[in-house]
This record gives sequence, C-alpha cells and structure tokens, in this order.
Amino acid sequence: MLVGPKLQQDLRHILMRWRTHRICITADIIKMYRMVRVADEDTDYQRLLWRPTTSEQVKHYKLVRLTFGTASAPYLAVKTLQRLADDEKTKFPAASKITKTDFYMDDLSTGSETEDEAISIYKDMNKLLNLGGFELQKWSSNNENVLKYMGINKRDDHELPLKVNSLVKVLGVNWNRETVYSLNLPETKEPITKRRVLSDVAKLYDPLGWIAPVVVIAKFMIQKLWKMGLGWDDTISEELMSEWLQFRDNLAHIERKKERK
Repeated sequence: MLVGPKLQQDLRHILMRWRTHRICITADIIKMYRMVRVADEDTDYQRLLWRPTTSEQVKHYKLVRLTFGTASAPYLAVKTLQRLADDEKTKFPAASKITKTDFYMDDLSTGSETEDEAISIYKDMNKLLNLGGFELQKWSSNNENVLKYMGINKRDDHELPLKVNSLVKVLGVNWNRETVYSLNLPETKEPITKRRVLSDVAKLYDPLGWIAPVVVIAKFMIQKLWKMGLGWDDTISEELMSEWLQFRDNLAHIERKKERK
C-alpha cells in the first residue's frame, strides 16, 4: 500500500496558531479509523484467516474499515475528513475551514475571539462531522461559559465528561486552561544506564521549542554516551553520572516554570 502525501500542517504550526486565540477549544474524534469505510475493491488487501477452534475450517474475512498499522490509513482518514469539509463548505463555511486547518489527525485545536463564536464552532463542528459519520468528544475550553454550554449540551452517552480540573493534554503538551502551559518532565529512575538516559531525553517533548537550549545539552550527553561505547543496560561512568544528575536537578526549575499563553 502507498503511504500517500502529507495533507496536514506540522504540529508546531497548528499549536502556534491555536495559542493566538483568546478562547481556545479542543476536542477529538471518537474512533476515527473505524468510521472510514475502505473501497470495496481494496478490501482484498485487508484479508485475514481465522477459525475459532482447530477442528473448524479456516474462514476468510475482510476488514472493511481502515485498519491500524496499514501504511495508507493515516492518509485515508485525513483525506476523508477533508473531503467532508469540501463537500459541505457551502452549508458550513467556518466549520469547513476549521476542519481543513485545525486538525492534527483526529485532534482538534481551534478557537475564537468571542463566546458566541466559540459556541457556534461547537455546534457547527458537531453537525458537520456528523454528516460524515464522525463524532467529537472530550471537548474543553479555557472559557467557563463555553465549558458550561458544552456540558449542558452533551450530545449523547458516548461523549465523555469535560475535564473538571484545569490541566488538559493538547497534542502531547500540558495545557492549563487558566491560560498557562506547564512542562511535564520524566521522573528519575534507577539504575541510570544508557537506555535510561536516552529514554528520559526522549520524554522531553517540546514541539514549540520552549526548552530547546536545555534539550541541546541533553543531546550532547547522548553523544558522550555513544562515544564511550557502553551497552544499552550498562551503568554510565561516575563522571557522566554526576553531570547527568546535576542536569536532572536543574530540570526541576523548568518544571516549576509556566509559559503564558
């Protein structure tokens, strides 16, 4: 299967644009892949063999929906969503534009300048996506009146309750709905090996580059580890251990730092 071209903007661009809104809104699509039917002529590429017991004959099955792990699934899911936006842009012009620009796969990160506009986005996005068999859930906002409207107008039992605390995940970044953003850092675990150091550095998820100078220091340490020729589970040297622990201690200062929207 072909992978297909890239249809959505980079994660960083979506997040940066989302942060410019006075009222921020987030949601995601329930079981996005399961909502997209594969063309009949392509279902043969998703055949599987199955029998409940060894005494029964093997039966052929075909998966008729998008399947996780197939190369073309991400492209087809996004293409279907964008085709829906194109088909309904006359009826829902604003929601159609949002669908094409403010989704990262199944995650919606959008916003507005007024409460009325935010509520209109909530209603129109639900209506538009319903026409394509999609359903939005996990709605959240930094505006209490918009949140209350979303809570009162829950669409059915499939929609999960709104977040009751202020901390929400937005495309992997911690977002405090009270207009600040916090950094989530990994906990220290023993023993400290090359595998552990690389794992901890990989967890410094920073798509907007808030802590880029700090991440660079961590990458220098990774270079030193490779030059030492250590195995994955070998304990690092005392010198590098001291350097790493000091780096970890300094991370605590960043964890307490909050970036304002």
